[in-house]
Amino acid sequence: DQLNVTGKANLNGLLLVHLFNGFPPASSDSFPILAYGSHSGNFSSLALPGGMSLTYTTTAANLGVTGPVSVQPMLLNPGIAAGKMIFGVWTASGTNYTLYRTDSLKPANWITITNFTGDGNFWNFSLSMGSVSNRFYRVSR
Repeated sequence: DQLNVTGKANLNGLLLVHLFNGFPPASSDSFPILAYGSHSGNFSSLALPGGMSLTYTTTAANLGVTGPVSVQPMLLNPGIAAGKMIFGVWTASGTNYTLYRTDSLKPANWITITNFTGDGNFWNFSLSMGSVSNRFYRVSR
């Protein structure tokens, strides 16, 4: 997506970028994420996928690929139905993932639920919440 500001954009704060659908950009890719008539300041903090950088021009802020891009998994569409936690994650083809759970974050005791290999598609999960009032999930590659 791209945000277009017809006048002056006053930039500050955090820019957080997530790549969806397991999308791995190519080494020559560049993405204009913000267009503006003019701007003052810059984002004070960047949270970009590894292998990407942000550059500013007089009329745009662009994401560029500087090396191999690491696509981090993200749990999407979370919900609870019939005592089950339901969510999904976009996967990158051939990438190995591990799904974990814990019932407490103080301290977290992450327990492996499953390991799986992505196929470039959206994987849906429906997991029993058990009898606990809180359960937390994460996926890593």
